[in-house]
Amino acid sequence: MANAPLAKRTIKPIKIVVEFEVTQINENGTFSKITVIKAATSNKDAGVKVSTPPQGGGSIYLKAVNPEGISFLSEAETTVKSAPKKFF
Repeated sequence: MANAPLAKRTIKPIKIVVEFEVTQINENGTFSKITVIKAATSNKDAGVKVSTPPQGGGSIYLKAVNPEGISFLSEAETTVKSAPKKFF
């Protein structure tokens, strides 16, 4: 049984700048062995966590760590029913 999609809301844009160190590249040009050096946001209160799983094939995951730093726009929530919300 698949998990239901999580509800989403529109937020005020946040610029995220991430600095990486990459130590391998394959013959197709895909980077691997990625290490996150630092991550910063335009809204210092928002905070962001960046993860790069070693078996992710170059994937990068971003997660907000502080809901107080995020401004939600006045828009109705989507109708998707989901697990209890953490940020809103």
